[in-house]
Amino acid sequence: MRHGPANALDPALVARLGTSLDEAERSGRPLVLTGTDRFFSAGLDLAGLPEDRDAMGAFVDDFDELVRRLFLFPCPTVAAVNGHAVAGGAILATACDVRIGATGGYRIGVSEVQLGVIFPAAAFEVLRAAIPAPRSAEVLLRGRLTGPEDALANGFLHELAEPEALAARAAARAEELGALPREAYTHTKRELRGGFAEQALRLAAEKREGFLDTWFSEQSQALRAAILGGRKG
Repeated sequence: MRHGPANALDPALVARLGTSLDEAERSGRPLVLTGTDRFFSAGLDLAGLPEDRDAMGAFVDDFDELVRRLFLFPCPTVAAVNGHAVAGGAILATACDVRIGATGGYRIGVSEVQLGVIFPAAAFEVLRAAIPAPRSAEVLLRGRLTGPEDALANGFLHELAEPEALAARAAARAEELGALPREAYTHTKRELRGGFAEQALRLAAEKREGFLDTWFSEQSQALRAAILGGRKG
């Protein structure tokens, strides 16, 4: 994906990713998701999201559906995490079947609690499925961003590759998974993840409203303003 300087998630990028999933599903081939330059994705575009509650609610629904769809995608999916993967960016990567991170000095993690917002339903269930129970409090409650080595232990990544070898390694893993019998692969993925996805669907509306309540709270707005002010400085 290439969208602005940091691949930040806004309505346009979420729509483009949905179209990419449509194309990949029609082709029946494995999907490799990666970013550009220093970023896999910096997460939600704090400066470019709707200011109206209803419009923001529609965006949350679209993002939640994208995450849930990627989590259950019938073709194999590989995330080639080339750089910073923060909040929504880390969640997109974690929804993939295999996550390969480049070695280097970038950061990975989910900062929702630090931003003062709750997780949308699908995002939380993807993390619940991926993060080892002993690490969940550290990863989800503290919202600490870590380097790729710690992200490996925290469940965000499965393996590391040198930056110059990342694309080839991701493609090789995608081809390896794509060579497996499709029906059995898809069925087994749904068996493993279906319970999490169904829970996300049941709670989607409730969690959307909770997210919006916190997103538009004075505390969260102040935290976002401080982050944006620090970037400008």
